[in-house]
Amino acid sequence: MRKPIKIVLVFLVFLIVLYFVNSFVNPEQRRLDTLQTGEEYEKGQVITLENLDENEEVDGQFQNQIVTVKMLTGTLKGKTITA
Repeated sequence: MRKPIKIVLVFLVFLIVLYFVNSFVNPEQRRLDTLQTGEEYEKGQVITLENLDENEEVDGQFQNQIVTVKMLTGTLKGKTITA
């Protein structure tokens, strides 16, 4: 009875550690609601579109998509992003 609980706990700890390692390894992956006006990104950088209004479009990508920034210009809640 105890062994399955330990396995689940070890797995959860592994997932939490993996999440934090990923956030340090990939700091360029950012949410759009943290962007500053006129903030620029390098080509190939990845950002997550999470807070778009329904049917709002940024470079042809819709809500909850992950896009690679190439020549991306868009506005989200009054903030402009360019790369």
